[in-house]
Amino acid sequence: MQRWALVVAESADRSVTRRRILVVLAVLGSLGGLLLVGRVVASDPVAYHAAVRPFADGWDGDEDRQLALAVSAARDEARRRGDLSGVPAAVGRSGVDVLAAEVRRPTASDGTVLLRVRLRVHDADDPARPEQVRCREVRITGAAADDVASRRTACPPAEQAPADRSDPAG
Repeated sequence: MQRWALVVAESADRSVTRRRILVVLAVLGSLGGLLLVGRVVASDPVAYHAAVRPFADGWDGDEDRQLALAVSAARDEARRRGDLSGVPAAVGRSGVDVLAAEVRRPTASDGTVLLRVRLRVHDADDPARPEQVRCREVRITGAAADDVASRRTACPPAEQAPADRSDPAG
């Protein structure tokens, strides 16, 4: 008696299935990486030069604009003088509150200025919303202020008004 057996080539089906699984895993990995990058950029869009939607809001846009004006003033002053010694004053004149400044080796090509600045930002999308106060640490490096980096920091507590001494019982 003769037996007939059905022979199925499984190797072709397995290779297609394997390829599909790899493609799905690659797509999921890419989406996960993209979400992770988005969360990092959204944590401080001004520092990553991405002060645009969907990462930033109106306050971030105003903060980026003010910081760009301050950096432009710093670069102009550094190029005019040929060193970094006048950068803190120039940043202050640009409308940014300079809370602290440290100039290291102002005449060297790798000189550095460390600034702690306070920005009063408004929501460009909705002017009715109140202003926010934000602080940044800014590092300016190079004799012509070529390299600028910043990060958002907590603002120091506001100075308290002196107590009213007109009350004799006080």
